[in-house]
Amino acid sequence: ATGKGKSLCMQSAGTLLGGVTLVIVPLLALGADQVTKILRANQAYGVVKGYHLDEIKTPERRNMIIQELLHLNPDSKTSIFIFASPQAIVSNTAPWRGAIHNLHLKRLLRLVVIDELHLYLQFGLSLRSEFKKLTSLLLDKLFPPTDKRSHPALLVMTATISQRWLHIFHKMTNLSFLPKHILWGSPDDMARRDVNISFFLGDSILKRMRGSLIHFLQSTLYRKAILYSNTRNTAGHYGRCTRRGRQA
Repeated sequence: ATGKGKSLCMQSAGTLLGGVTLVIVPLLALGADQVTKILRANQAYGVVKGYHLDEIKTPERRNMIIQELLHLNPDSKTSIFIFASPQAIVSNTAPWRGAIHNLHLKRLLRLVVIDELHLYLQFGLSLRSEFKKLTSLLLDKLFPPTDKRSHPALLVMTATISQRWLHIFHKMTNLSFLPKHILWGSPDDMARRDVNISFFLGDSILKRMRGSLIHFLQSTLYRKAILYSNTRNTAGHYGRCTRRGRQA
C-alpha cells in the first residue's frame, strides 16, 4: 500500500542480505528518487551504496560500476542497490543484463525486487511488453524452475493488486508465491499506518556488526553518540577505538 513502508522493507532486506540487490522500477523518476534517499540516509555509514543504471551514460562510468559490482567481496558488509527500468536491462545496446547475470553466477546477487508491479500489469501495453521481455531475457535465467537453490530472494511490491492480477503475473513470469508469503494490507492497517516487519538476530550479531559500527563511529568524529553495552569489555573496546576526537 502507498505510504506503508515498502521502501523500508526492501532496503532492510537488501542490507541484511548484503551483496547486490537489483530493484526493477517502471518509472525513471522512482529509481532516481530511491537512490537519492539511500545515499542521503547512509552517507555517514558508508556501507550501503546505490546506483541508478538508467542515468549511467558514459562507458567509463558504466565499466567502473560493473567492475565494482563484480569484485565485491561476498563476505563484505557492504550492500549495493542497483535500480533499473526494464528498458535499461533488455536493450540490446545495454551491457547491464550480462553484468547482472554474472553477479548471479558469482552468488553476489542476493535479492531481486520488482517495485510497483501493478504499473506493469494494469497500465499500458508498452510497460507490459517491456516486462515480458524482461521475463524472457533475465528473470527466466535468474529463477530457473529446475534449480531453485540458485534463486536469489524475490520481493514483489505493489500499492494495489488482486488475485486476478497475481494470476496474470504468474502466467507472465512463471513465478508464484505461497499464500503465507503474501502480505495483504487491510483497511484497518491503512488507518493505523503501521509497518509490519520481523527479523532474527543470530548469536554472532555483535561480531558481525563490530566492523561497521567502528567505521561509523570513526567517520563521525565531530558528533556526539551514546552507545549501550551489556558488558564492560565491549564498552571498553569501542571506547578505545573511538577515544580520539569523540565525546561520548
